[in-house]
Amino acid sequence: MSPAPGGPPPASFGRPVTVLVLTPFFRPQAERVAAAWPQVRWLLPPQGEPPAEGWWRELGEALASVEVVVAGGNSRLAPLLPHLPRLAWVHAASAGVDRLVEPLREAARAGRRILLTNASGTNAVPIAEHVILLILALARRLPEYVRQQQERLWRPHGARELQGSTLVVAGYGAIGREVARRAHGLGMRVLGLRRRAAPGGEGDGWAERIAGPEAARAFFAEADYLLLALPRTPETEHYLDAEKIGWLPQRAVVVNVGRGALVDEAALLEALRAGRIAGAALDVFEREPLPAESPLWAEPRLLITPHVAWASPETPRRGAELFADNLRRYLAGEPLRNPVELEAAY
Repeated sequence: MSPAPGGPPPASFGRPVTVLVLTPFFRPQAERVAAAWPQVRWLLPPQGEPPAEGWWRELGEALASVEVVVAGGNSRLAPLLPHLPRLAWVHAASAGVDRLVEPLREAARAGRRILLTNASGTNAVPIAEHVILLILALARRLPEYVRQQQERLWRPHGARELQGSTLVVAGYGAIGREVARRAHGLGMRVLGLRRRAAPGGEGDGWAERIAGPEAARAFFAEADYLLLALPRTPETEHYLDAEKIGWLPQRAVVVNVGRGALVDEAALLEALRAGRIAGAALDVFEREPLPAESPLWAEPRLLITPHVAWASPETPRRGAELFADNLRRYLAGEPLRNPVELEAAY
């Protein structure tokens, strides 16, 4: 049974191991795990302000003993790897691994075998709830009522029911399944897209069908709502471009909680202005924070939230539990949870 962060590890896992934490975001989780793992030596980033680039150089000879690195999805590994001769495992404290993959590919080409895992699934519940919030807000035209309240204006509008509508999930992984579970409970029909189709294209109890990329055009044509929950890879850069927007019916609403780069924002804005789709909700953007001068702010058919879909006090707890379980597995020589394929980048 996996140890909880507050419980002791098995007595057999007594060998010392050094863990370097690069992202300040993970520091509270590391402190949570540390109480249960006294044989682990933690090298933590400075408290307070975000650490300066290359702060880890101050650790000197301690780097030579590091076996495990906990990084953010955008941490810079390339300059660090030559200083970590014993590194065997990199854990991304986020689902995204954008800047971690290429340095590890280079290391693999040089003959170094370094495992990569991520925190996929630890934030799936709050993100799924956020998606349902965004869909309901647009279906019931909540943004318009908020604006009218500020103007003290009483003006009813028509609205849409979710029951019987079709939700297409592009990126049917941990987040997509949690969204599908909730959407199914609201009476929505769910179609899932992922890298590999389910056998026979069958569903899983929440999605009616789960197909590969070849089904995208047919699924898009049925969408009342399109959810983007894909990872960022070279293949998914501007996944939703002008061509794919053209596959959507005019009634469709686009929701992106994956990565900002999944959407060609200029093409989306043009489609919204022209009325070619009904609306959109974005939690992630190509540039963050979204610049004040961005035309996206002024588009009335677009609902914006500032990359907060993941936010929940439970997310760090789940992250600590996942890392603690993987640390136990690492020391026991067992397969790790949430492995990332370097070539696929997820």
